[in-house]
Amino acid sequence: MIKAEVKGWIGRGVKTAYVDDDGSLIFVMTDGQEINIGVISGGGTLPIASADTLGGIKVGENLKISADGVLSVDTAKAIEEDNTKPVTSAAVFTEVGNIEVLLSKL
Repeated sequence: MIKAEVKGWIGRGVKTAYVDDDGSLIFVMTDGQEINIGVISGGGTLPIASADTLGGIKVGENLKISADGVLSVDTAKAIEEDNTKPVTSAAVFTEVGNIEVLLSKL
């Protein structure tokens, strides 16, 4: 077995990576699942991920990746005037209160 050097990928849900005897790049996930990326040639780039294709993504605005590789929405805990992050329903409830109760008193 040949060891693969995959800089920047280890620790994002990927425990390790190796190249098998056929030259395919294999990612070993932290849960033990192995993902065969296939033979990467020409520049060593991953295909762009889609609904049908396993591949690489870039994490955009208001998204975050935890230390164990979980992608989630980066939300604000409170409603603030200049904060552009999405807020949780709990933050809305805290700010506005129970809307049904407020409306029933009108």
